[in-house]
Amino acid sequence: MPLHPIFGHEGQARACLEECQLDVFENEPKIERKLLGLKNVVLMPHAGSATDVARLAMMKLACNNLTNYLIKGELNNLVNKDLR
Repeated sequence: MPLHPIFGHEGQARACLEECQLDVFENEPKIERKLLGLKNVVLMPHAGSATDVARLAMMKLACNNLTNYLIKGELNNLVNKDLR
């Protein structure tokens, strides 16, 4: 479940009817103490990228981005486009 842009972690956890699993934290690696006390929330660090397939895909993406920038001057996959 992606982080709700208005309610944040605390509001999102309260909105869960039975349970929630959060793997993205606003101030990583620090976790808000309020979240640690919620019984219907499972907190887990990013683990989805810990596979060989995912790491290889990330490596290829990084190499392609670097090549595209150095050869073509293209900036692909920018997260903060306004910081260009």
